[in-house]
Amino acid sequence: GAVGLGEFKALGYLPEALCNYILRLGWAHGDEEIISMERAIEIFDFDGMNKAAAKFDYAKLESLNAHYMKEADNDRLIDLLAPFLQEKHNTIISEVGLKRLQDGMSGLKDRSKTLVLLAEESLLYVKDDISYNEKALKHLNVDSLPILKAMGEVFKALNEFNHETIEAACRELADKYADGKLGKVMMPLRSALTGTDKSPSLFEVAEILGQEETISRIHTATTKIEA
Repeated sequence: GAVGLGEFKALGYLPEALCNYILRLGWAHGDEEIISMERAIEIFDFDGMNKAAAKFDYAKLESLNAHYMKEADNDRLIDLLAPFLQEKHNTIISEVGLKRLQDGMSGLKDRSKTLVLLAEESLLYVKDDISYNEKALKHLNVDSLPILKAMGEVFKALNEFNHETIEAACRELADKYADGKLGKVMMPLRSALTGTDKSPSLFEVAEILGQEETISRIHTATTKIEA
């Protein structure tokens, strides 16, 4: 279809990814797929022009965009992300949210193919009022209630709240409540902290959220189950 550049921007594609894709749409240089503007200026010639009609492939564009997002500077991504959070999710990044995004962006950007998807993934850090999707709600039930309640108490008792202590606590809870099956502990925790069934490393997420916010979200989830 006829799509303007502004629409590609609104769909969350980075300019360097789109330039790379359009370049490769009608031209080739051996097997090179990732070609920066600097590299393109260096190697471009008309011998590589395709004679056949070009076919636009969104999957390839998304793949290129995912590559450039992983390579992008974290602060730049946060700046680009802000309008998507405001327009699509009615969310403005607070000082607390900004600090969380700065700490968690490396884990977020590796999972997202566009800025639109990155904005959705970022909600767990910029919004304190978590909403639960259907997949998350499946893990917030009477079976997970005792695990989550125990987790809240265990986390509250931790003198240090970091990746290592959080993981150790979760493994102990798995031994006590789930026959050592860590997944049965992690899925309710992921649902409580993020409102989804997928996220970056959960130990990292909890550490970035901090002890107080992590316990608060667990409490909110247990209250919802009891209600």
